[in-house]
Amino acid sequence: MTRWSSWLSSFFGLGSKDKPDSPADVAAQPEADAVAGDTEAIRQHLRRVGAALGVAGGALLSGLGYTQVHKIFPFPTDSHRVLLMIGAGLASAAALVGAALLAGRFLGAQRRILVSTDPDEPRGGRRRSPYGLRRRECEIRDRIYDLAARDESAQSLRAVELRGLRFERIARRVDPKKAPAWKDESKRLQEAVKTALDQGALTVLEHRARQAFSGRLTVLAFLVTIVGIIGVFGLADWSQGQRDLVTLEKQCVEAKTAVPACKRFGAGATKPEAAPGESPWLNGFRGTVLKRRLVGYRVYGGGSSRKGVWLTTILPVSEARARSRLALPEENSAHCIVRVEIPRQTTVRMGHAAPLFNQPGGAAQVQIQGALDKIVFEDDKALPPSKGSCP
Repeated sequence: MTRWSSWLSSFFGLGSKDKPDSPADVAAQPEADAVAGDTEAIRQHLRRVGAALGVAGGALLSGLGYTQVHKIFPFPTDSHRVLLMIGAGLASAAALVGAALLAGRFLGAQRRILVSTDPDEPRGGRRRSPYGLRRRECEIRDRIYDLAARDESAQSLRAVELRGLRFERIARRVDPKKAPAWKDESKRLQEAVKTALDQGALTVLEHRARQAFSGRLTVLAFLVTIVGIIGVFGLADWSQGQRDLVTLEKQCVEAKTAVPACKRFGAGATKPEAAPGESPWLNGFRGTVLKRRLVGYRVYGGGSSRKGVWLTTILPVSEARARSRLALPEENSAHCIVRVEIPRQTTVRMGHAAPLFNQPGGAAQVQIQGALDKIVFEDDKALPPSKGSCP
């Protein structure tokens, strides 16, 4: 057997495909085929996972580029601009590096495994052996070699190989009648060496597969990728929010009616109904034509009628809450509430109740524009703590 006779085929050096021509070859062939099959199965699995990770990582990062990067640019003009630039760069780099590491772990595990009975020891530290194996991989491989040598009562696998070569030379020199026995023993020893080399390579490949799926570097690469992706999404939303705040503050400054809660409730195109301080709207209203059915609630009682143009979209929980949040006048006792269904194509005004009648207001309110003949008022109920029936 030559120095490199035990290479594992073209990629992992799988054994020879020659048909056995002796009982010793027939006995060793099933084990060799099983080792070769296991090696190829692990190799194919690593290929599929590595390719899938590469495709998934590329698609995910491409999607990030199209859906999130445009939210980051242009950078806000405030003091957070530099921090956002640095954070966006780091998050993007983390996502790219993590995805590359994940794919590389699985693709790198498939690198060729060179095996031989010649001495192959690590060169010290983290440097690889002359055949490209790490220290841990050499230990795993040598354990298989030692077990095979022990079965043949030899000191090393190299000694078993030399014994087989010696028997082959003896077979060429002895009596032709005794030559077949020496040849069979020589082939048996060579097949044992070849099987040990294949099993050593398979064990090293299994170790690489375990490291690729559950090793520390794989977990770290996965976490780095997730953190990078989350960072890109978070920074994109934050950057978009900062620009929206700038726009909102400009609208507040330009609003005709300034109120302390401007930043909280926003400001658009306002149309005050009365002089400042008497308008029922907090910072104005928005006029619109409903594109779909709207359900609201009208609070009434005392001097307030059951049907009217004012209602709220939030169901009050009590009389006191309704009077406070809707800033109701004194004549409205708020004992009852009725469900109101407004059909589509109805013109309404929408906004929030202004602080009136010594009430803070702030609740969402709607004013119907026009006649009430198409508006449905039904399902009256009493507001706690009131009891009894409502008309």
